[in-house]
Amino acid sequence: MGGVRTDTMGRTSLLGLYSAGEVASTGVHGANRLASNSLLEGLVFGARAANAVLEDSDKLLSKIEKQPLENSPADYKLNQTIRGEVSQIMWGQVGIIRDAVRLEKAINKLNEIAKESVNLLTQNYLSVAQAITRAAYFRQESRGGHYREDFPKRSDYWQCHTIDQIKEGLSQKALS
Repeated sequence: MGGVRTDTMGRTSLLGLYSAGEVASTGVHGANRLASNSLLEGLVFGARAANAVLEDSDKLLSKIEKQPLENSPADYKLNQTIRGEVSQIMWGQVGIIRDAVRLEKAINKLNEIAKESVNLLTQNYLSVAQAITRAAYFRQESRGGHYREDFPKRSDYWQCHTIDQIKEGLSQKALS
């Protein structure tokens, strides 16, 4: 059910966010998610992603150094609180059963939380949650693991990929 578009090294469009295995859309196996393919992708692309992290470490450290860090117990507590809130939103409003009303509430709440985000890790965590929520709202059908109560049937109109490009806070939606 891979959906996070990556390059061949597991890099996503968000600096510091890498993806491998089931969650990644590498283009290698398409929608074929047989156990052996998933295992192979996880091993090969997991190793590649680890190498990419090492290659990108200077860029990542530079980005991290420009941002406030969790230097105080208050910063640490804020980041933990944000991650907890995001988890609750994702489970309660973007979970297994979705609809436009809950997804709109989630989008609004995640946008509010984004104003509080402190460090790069928390910002990336939040960006992924926002991308998932926007894509779920945008896609008006039920297919596979994506079930919308307000659009319970599969629609051939949506027989394509939904792309939510994340770059420095900008989002672009497209169909491909």
